[in-house]
Amino acid sequence: RTASYTPSGDVTAATDAASKADVAVIVVGVKSSEGSDRATLSLAHDDDALISAVADAQPRTIVIVCAPGPVLMPWRHAVASVLITPYGGQEAGNGVADVLFNDVSPSGRLPFCIPNIDNEQRWTSEQYPGVDSVMSYSERMSTGYRWYHKQGDVAPAFWFGYGLSYTKFEIGDPRLLEEGSSHSIVADVANVGSRDGVEVVQLYVTWPSHSLGASEPPAQLRGYRRIRVSAGERSTVHFEVTSDMLRLWDESAGRWLVPAGTYTLYVSKDAGTLGRGITVAWP
Repeated sequence: RTASYTPSGDVTAATDAASKADVAVIVVGVKSSEGSDRATLSLAHDDDALISAVADAQPRTIVIVCAPGPVLMPWRHAVASVLITPYGGQEAGNGVADVLFNDVSPSGRLPFCIPNIDNEQRWTSEQYPGVDSVMSYSERMSTGYRWYHKQGDVAPAFWFGYGLSYTKFEIGDPRLLEEGSSHSIVADVANVGSRDGVEVVQLYVTWPSHSLGASEPPAQLRGYRRIRVSAGERSTVHFEVTSDMLRLWDESAGRWLVPAGTYTLYVSKDAGTLGRGITVAWP
């Protein structure tokens, strides 16, 4: 394994080195802190330009993004892969190297959506940055993946919960198990790839379309399971459906309530690939 380093400020040297290499790796990032907001979700203009130039010279380009949150990736279709490392800590470098050199199959999943453009959710000035130092949270729960679900006509660049692995998993249709008054959702997870790996299976819930549930965005995350499956094997994940999972805050009553009615539950790899839902009547 031989690696050469080129300073990011010299685009000509970077593209020349990339064109002669087997793989190009670009490390970029942004920073943030308490008490302030990023003015944009974009990388620095020079970073975007460097990535595009290197990707033109070397199709097998890997971009490592060190960021505290979502970052716009207008070049995402031109590169071979993107590795995001939010808050990696002092071992971030070793972790990245383990993934790059195929010593570890990645199993992280995005804890946020990555939008296509700045302000894709169409915040008003009253919502952000606010007027006279006062912000209105009129969007309520319609933020992140919940906003995309509620809109229905736009998808992010990458969904909440998304992440790749060096193997491939298939999640079967969910099944309902009932025993007395208890309910469980189960689904089979098959590793159909050539190496062992970890999948993060996610449970999303849609509330009844009346009462408290009428104003709720559809398909909200209510559980997840991290499951290791050997190559060629399958396993089963179980989610117990509980009242804590289904309860909503009733502002007029000042307490948590579970709306009676029919719920739809989904077992999925991420918020954007929900598949077939299964209905549960509660109580």
